[in-house]
Amino acid sequence: MYPVARVIGPRRREIPGNWRVSIGEAGPIQGNFAIDTELFKASGVYDLVLQKQNDGPEPDVLAETQLTVDMEGK
Repeated sequence: MYPVARVIGPRRREIPGNWRVSIGEAGPIQGNFAIDTELFKASGVYDLVLQKQNDGPEPDVLAETQLTVDMEGK
């Protein structure tokens, strides 16, 4: 299984990238997934989605969270 991360920016547009990580075991796992901070070029709320590709039209969402970026408070 190869989970894929998606980053959706404050303007509700997906930020292109190819982030994959290999998970070789079945069942619950815990880990870290690094995303380059260069993706976050504007202040606002970003949606981070980790999903698994499958044979259907929609991928399976494994986890999702939001990240608030404040460029003013650098």
